[in-house]
Amino acid sequence: MLKSRSLVVNMVLFFNLFLFIVDAKEGKIIQEIIKLPSLEGNLLGDSPSREVHIYLPPSYDKGPDRRYPVIFLLHGYTANHQAWTRGDSPDKNILLSMNSWMKEKKVEEMILVMPNSYNKLRGSFYTNSETTGNWADAIAKDLVKYIDDTYRTLKQPESRGIAGHSMGGFGAIVIGMLYPEVFSCIAGMAGVYNYERLFQGIQSYNSPIPKEMQKFKASGFFVQAMIAICAAFAPNPDRPPFYCDFPFTPGENKSNQTNDRFLQYQITSMAEKHLETLMSRREIFIDCGTEDWLCITDAREFHEKLNQLNVRHTYQEFAGDHNSHVMASIGKVLESFSKVLEFDHQND
Repeated sequence: MLKSRSLVVNMVLFFNLFLFIVDAKEGKIIQEIIKLPSLEGNLLGDSPSREVHIYLPPSYDKGPDRRYPVIFLLHGYTANHQAWTRGDSPDKNILLSMNSWMKEKKVEEMILVMPNSYNKLRGSFYTNSETTGNWADAIAKDLVKYIDDTYRTLKQPESRGIAGHSMGGFGAIVIGMLYPEVFSCIAGMAGVYNYERLFQGIQSYNSPIPKEMQKFKASGFFVQAMIAICAAFAPNPDRPPFYCDFPFTPGENKSNQTNDRFLQYQITSMAEKHLETLMSRREIFIDCGTEDWLCITDAREFHEKLNQLNVRHTYQEFAGDHNSHVMASIGKVLESFSKVLEFDHQND
């Protein structure tokens, strides 16, 4: 009986030791629901309390004095925070990918923060808007503060970056330009940067805009995207149900006078306006698939503009479409960020 109990105890001790070893070598993802005050009172009525996935590196629970850089990852339109974590293979799951990248010593240990910006219009576009909520402030102010107050971070722009895919790529570049005191590294993967061209394509479909929120889901992807963009770029509290102005009238080949409100978010124009900020970034990373008909022209134009402005940056193209190799792109971004961010190597 004593031998049997001793065997059980030894097995339990061995199992606990095994778990410790696994945890020591691999990171983990936790989910929190975080209230972002900048989203309160938005006209869509979306909750300011948002789900956020947070990746903590392998050593986080081992060294109580060690602090880490933080990268904020922004998802694309129609997606949510689970876009980074729902897969069961490294090419679809950031946890598995990070474990692999760190074992290969491609990426340093860091904290990753992945907020959910899905809303009633299927995406926020990460701007400040009374219709969708002040998402740029929510990320750069509210969420950054919460993460710094709650986790062992390096609370300085030299140790903080922001990156995103598609809608999130646009958001990361814009927020990175608007908040230079917060982020020193920015990355846009397959970002949509020229909305004038996108609207011209949507206008050619000549699809009607629904007059009721209940009919939004049946309106088709491009009409939905246009409404979401307009709510983010041109809010108008006097125009329910979507509380926004539109750049053109469906069925008519003419633009409305609201166009200037959209042009303010043209990335090439913003680059000129925020040149000093871009020149001082530690890293600017842009990539896109050569078969990405939605974004490849935008990416090339942004790349050319940065070259004209003599802004140092990394630009890559790869064989693939809009959703090809997203995790591989993130790996390249984090590898690039790892070379220039400041780390807490004193407490390794």
